[in-house]
Amino acid sequence: MEILSIEFISAAFIFFSSGLSFLLCLGQLSGKIRYFENYVLALYLFCLGAIFFQVCVIVNDAFLAHPGLLFFHGTALYFMAPIVYIADYLVILPVESMPRRMAFLFLPVVVGLAADIGYMVLPAGERVALLSALFAGGHSPCALAARLVIAGAGVQMLVYMGFLFRRMRATRVEGENVTIIYVMISSVIIIAALTVIIILGYLIGSYTLLRWGTNLAGLLVICAYLISQRHPKILQLLMFEAEKKHCGRSLLEGVDVAALIGRLELLMDRERIYTDDQLTLRDVADELSITPHQLSQLLNERLNTNFNAYINQRRIEAAKNALLNEPEKTVLAISLDVGFNSKSAFYEAFSRFTGLSPQAFRKRQGK
Repeated sequence: MEILSIEFISAAFIFFSSGLSFLLCLGQLSGKIRYFENYVLALYLFCLGAIFFQVCVIVNDAFLAHPGLLFFHGTALYFMAPIVYIADYLVILPVESMPRRMAFLFLPVVVGLAADIGYMVLPAGERVALLSALFAGGHSPCALAARLVIAGAGVQMLVYMGFLFRRMRATRVEGENVTIIYVMISSVIIIAALTVIIILGYLIGSYTLLRWGTNLAGLLVICAYLISQRHPKILQLLMFEAEKKHCGRSLLEGVDVAALIGRLELLMDRERIYTDDQLTLRDVADELSITPHQLSQLLNERLNTNFNAYINQRRIEAAKNALLNEPEKTVLAISLDVGFNSKSAFYEAFSRFTGLSPQAFRKRQGK
């Protein structure tokens, strides 16, 4: 394979996407505090990384020398549908714990696991013969059985995405901001389309379809990573927007709202928890012994703000005091002290809340 050929570049991109998926998987598990959503995303990224890597093995014919590298492939394919369903479910219908019936979504995984076990007990020569027949359009009984298993994974994904699509349409509420629902519906349509392309690649033995399908999926992973770097709390914001459609005032029924607001103010004024640049909605909710959804509703309905705006406003107020009372400190040092993780983020927030740059504010108020 020539280094500058489309096939080589495509394979290299798939391999890169695989490595990035595994790294992002580790990132979900490396935090000091891990939540259910982290484990869901970690499993999703792990399965995705395994599929990317094994597709790279397939399109480069590496399975001819190392057929064992395709172990877990069927299991990973069958894992994708329930994991995607649950991940999207958490966004469109934020819940504290998943309904137990969701476990039934994983029943088809048994098919993929059984196929993988059957594959691994075959002698190495028979495994190579099976894979060669599968990707060369052969019609041996084993190849036909393998196609049936792979087709099952594709049908499973399309069925699950169909149910998810229907639930998202039902979630839409007239007169409200439905942008989040349209974004999620678009993601479901894209996943379904990529599934069709990749599964067809297996069924007809087309390396071209496998390459294009996984390249596009890898591109989505990279885009998601870049968006998460630009907007680290994007998932939190998505869940906040989604929950407003399902959570009425009942979430605050029986709660002493005035006392809750007082405790929140103490956390900000005395403990200055806003100085933690990794502070999340769930962290503050845990400190108050309430759910993230209750805190979101409290901020939105009682304080007329959202979590990010509330925290940034606290940080800016602290920064204003420091700019006036600690003239020996640089703007960068102050921005880090109050909880911003970059100078640019601090400047943007400060200007938005005050209409001035930090230097202009210090100069004007120091007169």
